[in-house]
Amino acid sequence: AVLKLHCNVWLALCLAAIFTAAIGYLIGILSMRTRGPYFAIVTLVFNVLITIIIENWDAVTGGAMGLTGIKGLQHTLPLQNIAPLFTHENTSYYLSILFFSGIIWILYRIVKSFLGKSMIAVRENEDFAEAIGINTLNVKIVSFTISTFFAAVGGILYVSTLGFLGPESAHYHMGFDFLSFMIVGGQGTMIGPLIGAFILQGVPTFLQTLPEYRLLIFGSLLIFMIIYLPTGFV
Repeated sequence: AVLKLHCNVWLALCLAAIFTAAIGYLIGILSMRTRGPYFAIVTLVFNVLITIIIENWDAVTGGAMGLTGIKGLQHTLPLQNIAPLFTHENTSYYLSILFFSGIIWILYRIVKSFLGKSMIAVRENEDFAEAIGINTLNVKIVSFTISTFFAAVGGILYVSTLGFLGPESAHYHMGFDFLSFMIVGGQGTMIGPLIGAFILQGVPTFLQTLPEYRLLIFGSLLIFMIIYLPTGFV
């Protein structure tokens, strides 16, 4: 929308997040009736399908070459006129921090709400939650939709910072990275995935000198965490 329709960047952000949440809602309706490994397989299939569409729909997504020259959110804020220290990179960083703080606050309010308590009940014991009157299917679909919305916001900030969008951004290995952040940091916590991201984002940087052993060390770390710290650091 920004590149081809010259849409306002902030409007494009809102539309993209809502559109992605709508897709997440539809996928949630289809996949949330499954459990355990079946749920993982179903969602992985949708991920692969979306990646294939992105790689082959050249007219819209740019295909394997992706889209370049995307105008980021930081370019709409004339902070450079106020202070020369506000470069586009700095502005992008501060915007990310601002969005991150706002999302954490919203998620905290959701967790403390009745909806959040229902989500926790479904996570801990779905059968018991259903027995006490919670519509577990609706709760899971809402949870899936909310997660998709905030994932879209994160993706928009990512693309806004880089100014580039390629098919690898939608690849399933990204999902495995996010899952790893949660496992290492701590499931069911607010700060755990953040700590996991700091730890695991530092590991690839450290392993750049040992690229042939990267996956071996990375996988061994995850196995160690699952066996000896199954609930994560937090």
